[in-house]
Order: sequence, then C-alpha cells, then structure tokens
Amino acid sequence: MDGGDVALAFLERQLRDELDRLGRHDLAEAAAGRVTFTDDGSTVYLHLFPQAGWPHKHPGQAFVLAWADYEDICGLAGFRELVRMGRLAIRDDGEQIARWLEGGAARRT
Repeated sequence: MDGGDVALAFLERQLRDELDRLGRHDLAEAAAGRVTFTDDGSTVYLHLFPQAGWPHKHPGQAFVLAWADYEDICGLAGFRELVRMGRLAIRDDGEQIARWLEGGAARRT
C-alpha cells in the first residue's frame, strides 16, 4: 500500500465539517488536506496530511487517525473498522487535530 494513493473524500469532508463546527473555518479551508491509508510494512494507518505548502507542517508530516497491524486486519472488514475509528477520531479529537494543524504536537494514546 503506497501512501497517498487512495484519498477518502468522505472523511476529508467530515474533517472540514468538524473544523467548521469548532469555529476553525480557516483551518478547514487552508490546512485540512488528504485523509488516506498508508503503511510501514507491518501496520496500516489512516493518516491526515495537511494541504501541500501548509507552513505549520513539513512535507510528509501526518496526523494518525487510526492504525492496525496487518495481522489483525481480516479482509475488508478490517479496513472498514479503520475507517470507523478514523471517523470517531475526527469527531472526538477535532480540537487536537486543529492544534496539530496549527503546529502543535500530535498526542495519540
């Protein structure tokens, strides 16, 4: 799985809507970029990448919305679960995502 090949537009819309709900229309328009699957060979991630050229993050920096080890993913159901976890992260961690887009550190537990 090559990072950035499959954008998940519905999650990108959800993220922009959540940032708008938080009063961060500026970030929704200028900073929120792609949400996509990436991997490191053993783990699949659902990452948020800021828009290209966003000055508060270096190219390639990403916010982890969800992750799972390949061995724990059972076909499409595992990917659906990653998407579900990503949707929850956007809903529950919107303020943390906004702080990260502004240049802060990502805090994921």
